[in-house]
Amino acid sequence: MDMPLYVFIIIIVSIRMFRTLGT
Repeated sequence: MDMPLYVFIIIIVSIRMFRTLGT
């Protein structure tokens, strides 16, 4: 895995925000 941990966190936060806005 060549993906840092902060990238994973950013993706999760972005998805959660997207799901909250687009319900």
